[in-house]
Amino acid sequence: MTDSTATAAAAAAGKKSLQGIKGWLILPAINLSLGVILGIFSQVAAVGQHSEIAAAGYGDIFLVELALDAGLLLLLIYATVLFFSKKRRAPAIIITYFALNFVLANLVVIIEIVFGITDFVLSNMDSVLKNLFMAALWIPYFVISKRVKATFVK
Repeated sequence: MTDSTATAAAAAAGKKSLQGIKGWLILPAINLSLGVILGIFSQVAAVGQHSEIAAAGYGDIFLVELALDAGLLLLLIYATVLFFSKKRRAPAIIITYFALNFVLANLVVIIEIVFGITDFVLSNMDSVLKNLFMAALWIPYFVISKRVKATFVK
C-alpha cells in the first residue's frame, strides 16, 4: 500500500467514524423531537385559549401569532423528518428554522409593543432570548461541523 492510498483509506475511515447521529448531534435530535411534541401540545392549548383572549380584545393579534406558530411548527416537523432521514438539505432547513424562530419571536414582541399589549411583552422576551441562544449555538454548529457534513449526505 502506498502512502497516498494509506492516507486516503485513513481519511475514509475518519469520515465514516463521523457519520451518524452521535456526539453533539444527539442534542439537536432531542431538541427537534421534543420541539415537535411540545409544539403540537402548545398549539392545541393556544387554540383552546382563543375565545378568552379574543374576549380581552386581542383576538386578531392572537390569530396572527397562532398562524406564525403553526407555520414554524410545520417547518420544525419538516426539519425533524429531514434530520432523522439524514437528508442533505436537513442542515439548511434546520438553520432556517432556528433563524426564523428568532426573527418571528422578535416580530411578535414588536407587534405587541406597537399595539400596546405590554402584558405579554416580558413573557415573550424570554422566547426572544431563548431563540437567540439556540440560533447562536446551533447555526454555527450546523455550518462548520464535520459530523454534520459526514452525516447528512442522502
